Amino acid sequence: MCIRSVASLALFLAAMGGGVHATEGVNLIGMGPIQKSLGGAGVASVKNSSWVLLNPASLTELDRQFSSSMHLLMPTRSLDSSPAFGSLTDKSTDDSVYLIPTFSAKLGEWLGVHWGVGFFGSSGMGTDYDNARIPYFGGDSSAQYGVGKLVLAGAVDLGDGWSVGAGPVVVLSRIRTDMFDGVAPSADDWDYAWGIGYSVGVLKRWDRLSIGLSYLSEQRQEVWDKYTDLMHKPLSLPEQVQVGISYAVTESLEVMLDYRFVHWSGVPQWGDEPNAGGFGWDDQHCVKLGVEWEANEDLTLRAGVSYGKSPIDSSAVFANGLFPAIMETHVALGFTYRWSEKLDLHATYVHAFYNSLTDDGSQMGGMGKGTSFSMYQNGVSAGMTYHF
Repeated sequence: MCIRSVASLALFLAAMGGGVHATEGVNLIGMGPIQKSLGGAGVASVKNSSWVLLNPASLTELDRQFSSSMHLLMPTRSLDSSPAFGSLTDKSTDDSVYLIPTFSAKLGEWLGVHWGVGFFGSSGMGTDYDNARIPYFGGDSSAQYGVGKLVLAGAVDLGDGWSVGAGPVVVLSRIRTDMFDGVAPSADDWDYAWGIGYSVGVLKRWDRLSIGLSYLSEQRQEVWDKYTDLMHKPLSLPEQVQVGISYAVTESLEVMLDYRFVHWSGVPQWGDEPNAGGFGWDDQHCVKLGVEWEANEDLTLRAGVSYGKSPIDSSAVFANGLFPAIMETHVALGFTYRWSEKLDLHATYVHAFYNSLTDDGSQMGGMGKGTSFSMYQNGVSAGMTYHF
């Protein structure tokens, strides 16, 4: 009972951190400052316990450790309503900031299995505009959606450089919105839903070269209780596949290249067209490049870039006006400083370049045509890893 209560509390805190941090769809480019500094690359090269979600097979490469971090996301976004409303609406902006936590640990090895656990504020999106999207509405200006994930994984070293890992992924989501409503949302409007899926990973290491593969299943979620009129289907999280290679150019320089596929169209609420009650999202194909350089025995420097075309196209801009998940290109810089034999300190800066979209009217007709939104993001992460 105590373990379940602690897990529920951690998931709740992780979900509370997820207000507006859509970067690749509703997903962050990585969990924790190290992954972010590599642009989300590294499925073939484990760095700390935050890798338990990216590739559970990586647990065989870690000592017993605990990692935690906090990410401060600073997105700036704007919405121009459809010209169909003429001068009745003004350009709306939102520059709210958000804190997103992560906690993870390599617990140890028992009976030949390496065990790890993680609590992540992993996904989310939303807005809190200063004007309504539709004139005369007191609402239709705000949406907050956050996801916390609990991962428990086990991994086995098969020998000859091969490792495999797997485990369940428990999800707690929450949402609050006044979308297509005339009433601004209150604290009582939060709705919660549980979901579950699983992850599987494979890792193969040679002297300088490593390859990795991970699969995260669809995390099937309950239907919302309070928002069934807005979303008739579960807002489940889609399956995704990530594959990558890592190559040690020298003893101090490593290069990582990954590809990630996110199957948004496989979840009806995300993939169905707006005129059928969905968000009209397309699948994403993301490419990630990361570089790590050990400057000396205490300081490691990292840089990364990630590109994935937005899942939203010009036919679905109005339908996603309160969920502008349009970021495509991210760059990141970060470092780890070894404070002592047991304590590592991490920090990262991430920038997502400006992007904008305008609705072509093909889905929502005159009400949507001409609606446009834009966004860019800055973010900083700080964290630590303690080795037992």
